[in-house]
Amino acid sequence: MEGKAVLNVSESGLLSADFVRGVNLFLGAGFSTLAKNRFTKSLPVGDGLKDLLVKEFNLEPYASLDLAGLYAVLLADRRDALRDFLAKTFTVTDYDSRYDALRSLEVEFLYTTNIDDLPFKIFDARGGDDKRVLHDLTLYGAPRQPSEVVQFIPLHGNVRHEDSDFLFTPGQIASAFASDRQTWYVFQRELQARPTFFLGYGMRDAGVLQALQDGSSRSLVNRWILLRRHDEAASALYTSLGFHVIVGEAEDFLKFVADRTNPVTPAVVRSGRQIFTGQVPNIAEVAQRPIRNFFLGAEPEWSDAYSSQVVRRRINSAVKNSIFNGKHVAIVGLPLSGKTTILKQVAAELAADRPILYFDRITNPQADKIVAEHHGQAGKALIFVDNLIDSRDPIDLLVNKIGAQIVCAEQSIYFDSVGLRSMQARLDVHSSSDILIQDLQRIIDSIPVDIRRWHPDEIDMVEYDSSELGLFESFRRHVMDENLTSRFRSKLAEFEAKDSEAFDVYIMACYVAACRTIVSFDMIYTYLPKHRKEYGDVYDVIRRIDSFLVEVDLANDSDQDHFSVRSGALARVALRECSSRSFGRIFERFHTSVSTRLIVDYPVFRRYAYDNDFARKAFPRVEDGQRFYERLVRSTDNAYDYQHGAIYLSKMKSFTEAFSWIDTALSKSRGRVFSIRNTHARILFEANIDVLKRNVRDNTALQGIKESMDVLQGCIKNDARRSYHLLRYSDQAIQYAEIMSDQNSLDWLRHAYENLQQMVDQATVSQSRESYNLRKYRKLYSEVRLALISRKALS
Repeated sequence: MEGKAVLNVSESGLLSADFVRGVNLFLGAGFSTLAKNRFTKSLPVGDGLKDLLVKEFNLEPYASLDLAGLYAVLLADRRDALRDFLAKTFTVTDYDSRYDALRSLEVEFLYTTNIDDLPFKIFDARGGDDKRVLHDLTLYGAPRQPSEVVQFIPLHGNVRHEDSDFLFTPGQIASAFASDRQTWYVFQRELQARPTFFLGYGMRDAGVLQALQDGSSRSLVNRWILLRRHDEAASALYTSLGFHVIVGEAEDFLKFVADRTNPVTPAVVRSGRQIFTGQVPNIAEVAQRPIRNFFLGAEPEWSDAYSSQVVRRRINSAVKNSIFNGKHVAIVGLPLSGKTTILKQVAAELAADRPILYFDRITNPQADKIVAEHHGQAGKALIFVDNLIDSRDPIDLLVNKIGAQIVCAEQSIYFDSVGLRSMQARLDVHSSSDILIQDLQRIIDSIPVDIRRWHPDEIDMVEYDSSELGLFESFRRHVMDENLTSRFRSKLAEFEAKDSEAFDVYIMACYVAACRTIVSFDMIYTYLPKHRKEYGDVYDVIRRIDSFLVEVDLANDSDQDHFSVRSGALARVALRECSSRSFGRIFERFHTSVSTRLIVDYPVFRRYAYDNDFARKAFPRVEDGQRFYERLVRSTDNAYDYQHGAIYLSKMKSFTEAFSWIDTALSKSRGRVFSIRNTHARILFEANIDVLKRNVRDNTALQGIKESMDVLQGCIKNDARRSYHLLRYSDQAIQYAEIMSDQNSLDWLRHAYENLQQMVDQATVSQSRESYNLRKYRKLYSEVRLALISRKALS
């Protein structure tokens, strides 16, 4: 039987009391020594790692160098081999269960200078356990549910980060913070917010730990440091820096945590139903707001889903029918066509009879937690997910691991390119853009009289534009009081002239909303350009923004405040009306000031943030835009970012540079990403079609166009998302046929005609994967058919 912990602590009562609160952990190399790697060796520390590198790479002549120097030598000419060796060395395969003691603590932030994946082992999702799961800020950005996760910040990289170098430099902690001031800002705030435990540090770290101190303030909460052995000089130094010193090995500390007596806490009173992560609230739990906000374009809330004033469309019944038939469901349509409203209405109706989960999007840590919670449950989990494309991999995990049934929504422009491996066989697709005229009339009648016209346009005009532009945009044109938009536009111009700082923050929030996420207090704080600023400055600027920005009510949001634009529809207007000069200033400052770790749902944000449409508005001079993308790829070295840059350059008619960028993207993706191949084909075509218009005998231009069409034919044949490529191929075939009548033109038109005919047949089937695109296929099919008839190639 094990004895009591031999941890030497003179303030055990204070220490135990701090364990009851939320805590931060700051881990050094000595913390991971109980874990072992694939070589059945303990994870190396300091000189031990240096000796391993000397042996592995036969560097005995360099043995006199310290670890940082040796690492620099290897990084210069053996980067890939070095990373591979370090990844194997610091991937934990033998996990010591004593580390599980940390799961009993409410760990808010976990900083580490280690590169091992031990934290992922400690804070994983486990069945029957509602403890926090690890959320890697480098991979996922800031979380929307901070109270449900351990926010993990690996300062020097991590073995689970693909294709990133690790940092082994003098003054490791200090240099990491010095190179990322936003990380320093967050750390200083969290150090003031709750007790912090520094584990795995020795005397040699005293200098860099001292560098972390904020001389301007004295913490009102405790900072603890674990020293392996008693050293009077070290204790005196750390005490002078404001630390409480405890002495012992890592295992002693873990045993002390495990043995501690938890204070008696009152039981949480719950209703008879089991509560799961993301469970839909019932009507009694929902805050109410004026229905007028919904009709003015505010994002749908649960009060709208339960409201009898918001019309239930016929599509709602069709979606429920698919659900009851055991199908996965995708609601697909144009922006602002009612997808989220339908999703929430159906979820609210079904939640009365069974547990329904609803998420704006699902992250990987959330998916792991859902799997753990539902593992072994008798009933199949029914999960509603808005923004499908941002949740593809987690959805596949949920379907494969627990057989979840998924009901999701996505814009048609993105659904074209979505691969749905797990759902494909049993998927019904419903279009929110196609709306019955009876439903349309009922919706018009339900709009509050003070915001709609007395005499709206003809219903057939409203119907046509709702299928072409989206339901809200159609209403804005034909039904709503047009003065609403003009008043907003006027107020926006007045806003910029009167208070440019507040205006900039609002447009920044509009940009972030367009990237399908929200802004946090931290994002606004770091965005503000002042050299000397205080936390109160954030609330002051939010107050000045007034009704343009609203606080987002996130569940259990105790960490910091979050904000969003009041109306997504008006945010689109604001981005459109904002001048290029103003937007360029805001765009540039955001990307130079706000760390990716602070951006909420960063993987979602980055999918849209670097799009060429934003870059073209921000950088009308191609040299400025190219510099922006060059700075981006220096930090990411990502194939998709090279693709973004290539599209921007091609749209700016800078085709020579565009070819270089798309070639790099192809190389980095090894030609395996069909969307990048599609972009390559598009740039080839756009670079040469204008040349061919000027000179139809230009053989070089003709060969470029032929190569483009060959690439797209290969994509149509080999990619499951063939429609994504067929639409592009058909459009190019029509453009070419307008200037050429050769055999190539005939062959390409015939190929497009045959494939479009198949797609029209598939899309005609109700609820099929392609049904939402039927109108688009028929239009292209008709144009291709007319082109063939004009060539007498079709009767």
